[in-house]
Amino acid sequence: MKITKSNGEYLELRNLDYESLKIKEDEFNWLYILFSVQNEYMKWWEIDACMTSSDLKRLADWFKDLSFGYTIEDLFFTNEQYFHFELLSKNESTMTIKVCFIQHLAPTYFHENGIECFITFDLTSSELKQISDSLERDYLNTPIRNLDRIYLNIPSREDRKKNKENPTINQKIIIE
Repeated sequence: MKITKSNGEYLELRNLDYESLKIKEDEFNWLYILFSVQNEYMKWWEIDACMTSSDLKRLADWFKDLSFGYTIEDLFFTNEQYFHFELLSKNESTMTIKVCFIQHLAPTYFHENGIECFITFDLTSSELKQISDSLERDYLNTPIRNLDRIYLNIPSREDRKKNKENPTINQKIIIE
């Protein structure tokens, strides 16, 4: 997903892939996420395994709810809580969303000096829906992997797409 403001500020959050292609208990659903940000102060990027597949799905659902005008929760946190989304305000045409970066996802200057690092966006319901759809597509590329399946030699994302209908025994073993 990428959100861009008219003044050139932007946030890009891109799901790169699973952190580990081999399943280890408690680590098999973490995702490498690329954050690329430009706010009024600076431009920076970071890649970190700071989000799980379930976090990505919950974030897609959070934006979908907002696109329909539902505000069940004003805050969205991931398991690691290195960043969060906050609904600051809403009116008939837009919602103001604040994205805060915490600890190592913020540039060193911010977290060493105790300065809040954030970017805000005014988004329409159609923009919120586009963000939700983008996050949902990312989630479908790296869905939640269950413990009842152990993947031994997981192929690349491209190979997984090609072999989606015809997995081989080397790609998947199911424990029953």
